[in-house]
Amino acid sequence: KYGTLTTQDGGYRLKLPAGEHTVFFSYLGFRKEIRTVNLIKNQTLSIALVEEQVETEEVLITDDGRDPAYALIKLAIKNKKKNSRPFPEYQYQAYSKMRLGFPENYNQDSLRALFDSFGSEDDEEESESKKKKKPKKEPESEQDEAKEEEDKEVPLMLQSGILYLSETVSEVFVKEPNQAHERILSSRVSGRSKQFSFLGSLSNRFDVYKNRMVMEGVSDRGVVSPIAGDALFFYDYKLLGTVKEGGFQTYKIQVIPKREIDPVFRGIIYLADSTYAVSATDLVVTRKQSISLLDTLAIRQDYLPVEGAWLPFKTRKRFAFNFSFFVIQLPFSGTTTTLLSGYEVNKGLEKKIFRQGLIAIDDSALTYDDAYWKQVRPVPLTVAERKDYTVRDSLEAVYTSPAYLDSLTRATRRVNVNGLLFFGQTFRNFRKKTSLKIDPLLEQIGFNPMEGWFAGAKVTKTWEREKQGSFSISPAIRYGFSNEQFGYQLTGQMTGKNGFRLTVSGGDYISEFSRFSQIPFYNNTYNALADKQSFMRLYRKRFGEAEMEAEPLNGLSFVVNARYEDRSEMENTSDFTFSNNDEPYEPNFTLPAHEALIGEVTVRYRPFNKYIQTPNGRISLGSRWPQLEATYTKGFPELGGDAADFQKLTVGIRKTSRLGIFGKSSWRVTAGRFLSQDQVYFPDVFHFKGNQIFIRFQAFDEFFLLPYYERSSTRDFVEGHWEHAFEGFLLNKVPGVRKLKLKEYAGLHYLIQENGNPYLELNVGLEARIFRVLPLRFDLNFLLIGNGSRARDFGWKFQMLENNVVLGG
Repeated sequence: KYGTLTTQDGGYRLKLPAGEHTVFFSYLGFRKEIRTVNLIKNQTLSIALVEEQVETEEVLITDDGRDPAYALIKLAIKNKKKNSRPFPEYQYQAYSKMRLGFPENYNQDSLRALFDSFGSEDDEEESESKKKKKPKKEPESEQDEAKEEEDKEVPLMLQSGILYLSETVSEVFVKEPNQAHERILSSRVSGRSKQFSFLGSLSNRFDVYKNRMVMEGVSDRGVVSPIAGDALFFYDYKLLGTVKEGGFQTYKIQVIPKREIDPVFRGIIYLADSTYAVSATDLVVTRKQSISLLDTLAIRQDYLPVEGAWLPFKTRKRFAFNFSFFVIQLPFSGTTTTLLSGYEVNKGLEKKIFRQGLIAIDDSALTYDDAYWKQVRPVPLTVAERKDYTVRDSLEAVYTSPAYLDSLTRATRRVNVNGLLFFGQTFRNFRKKTSLKIDPLLEQIGFNPMEGWFAGAKVTKTWEREKQGSFSISPAIRYGFSNEQFGYQLTGQMTGKNGFRLTVSGGDYISEFSRFSQIPFYNNTYNALADKQSFMRLYRKRFGEAEMEAEPLNGLSFVVNARYEDRSEMENTSDFTFSNNDEPYEPNFTLPAHEALIGEVTVRYRPFNKYIQTPNGRISLGSRWPQLEATYTKGFPELGGDAADFQKLTVGIRKTSRLGIFGKSSWRVTAGRFLSQDQVYFPDVFHFKGNQIFIRFQAFDEFFLLPYYERSSTRDFVEGHWEHAFEGFLLNKVPGVRKLKLKEYAGLHYLIQENGNPYLELNVGLEARIFRVLPLRFDLNFLLIGNGSRARDFGWKFQMLENNVVLGG
């Protein structure tokens, strides 16, 4: 039940209790060696493995002419449930290592050229100043001179060729059929002494018994396992022979894709005699098999015989991909290595273990020094890995020093005009952990017919609190030059563990009629100036508001909101435009002056939600179950006069479901009703997200053609959204087109209201990856049912999903 790995040159260290042990030495493709060791003190034992002897036995010729491997695979599928769950519960220790960087044989000249192309005058000046301050050291030999010449132009932290390196030591508890918990005892990330690594045993797990291996962003449809329930539809098999060693006999079977375009592996799988359990795998999948982002993914996994069953022992994944950006070509490669050891089966695990989340990180996980890691690490680091730890840990000491933090603080004080105008600018104090952010000025300047030209400013001051979240204050001002009204508001926010958030705000400011934003200000400005179409509808409010959000129990969260608003109407005061349109702007909604005191409670619940528990809080991972949501809103009439007086309730359910090779579906259904409506004003009715512009923010659960506020009312409603991502399932079968790696989408969006006409839209779309990273999507939208609606019958959009920006018409 104990095990270890070797280095590339075969060096290893295996820690065992004193006594007699039977030690197995194995490597895929070689004969297993078995030695008995009587361990009294430390011993050195070297073994040379020879290639495995694959025997070809008598072959039975069947009437269908199939290779005998098919019968063996069928038996493996038949016994899959028993072999995947051989024990009701068990536990083990795990060591995991993740490494990402450049290939070992990557041309360093290319890397130096790349950084030369990104160099700046400031870098040159800094380099010259360093040369003047630091005396030049004469190389002791030609090799030293060549090495100095090679390294001097590549950043120090990249000279090892490694971009990311992490290790974890953990213990894992499993209770069938579907409960697992990993406790990360120690964690280390190169150059990041305060950063945890979540890449433990469960994160790196490969389970050949599962029908699909799903990898978000790499293979959303999932790669089909060679022993999946429908594997014979995707694979051909060939029995290469049997391997006899150590008292075991295994069948060596080659797995061959029936079609290169299917999401499948190719390689070797070993099945144990009599039980037909998997004892080893050597599998590869490439871009030809419909994976994206990665070019190649190779998985080698060995299993260990434990009390008559075969359990995973070591897993190594290797992956490679190329990043292309015009003339720049950067190859990357990486490995994840996981070693499972110290199995304890049917020990009787306490139920409370599985109430601690999928992964829990000990408070002391980051406290261990280098001496500890040398003791617990089952395989020594490579030369490049040792160099990476040494360099990055040394650099971290420099980067976290007061002098360096002060220099970073001074650097952020430089005003960047482009950033200030288009992207905003943040001034940081790295030692005090505070920041001052100025929102982009172009987002604070614009036009609408209610205010005319307006200008404003917003800044946010933030104080970060160690392991306790943050606190921020955001003042904002705004002036309308046509209506000659000055607006101001102040917002304070505090965040903490487990999603806790407290927000308090107040002032005299403008607001959209819906609680969610319908149209970005800058887009409405463009439409007004270019086409004399202003879709934004605003009212003015003097207000005070407080909102608290928390997740007291896993999967159960709530938001409590209380707000007071003194509302007044905003009329059009400007008819300015750059277009030749002489028609006046559409009038704003009328709104009689009134007060509103409103309380609102939202409760969300996702059963059996999985999460990662860190010393800093909880990170939700979702669940197979749908999320339930309910919101109750009440307007209190105690203010008297014409104060808002109503009660309304909305309930909803949403879920994203994976459908194997067919892709994944996302859906949401919401229903609403006013329980009482003695005095209801337009800001408090049910509103729906629409679209009449060519740039907007987008999510699948919105309408693409519905005019803003057209269906806003107090009537009972049911709203439904569904979108399916085929993930290449259709176009992957079209020759030539499949090389583009396009992804297909289709969706339906429905709304029915009491005593109202139903509304139904259809959207279909294609998504491609620009530079293999940035998704760009094109959608067509069709109005299927919409009697009495001003919605267009047809529309289109471009969507850049990474930034939630949608371009369309």
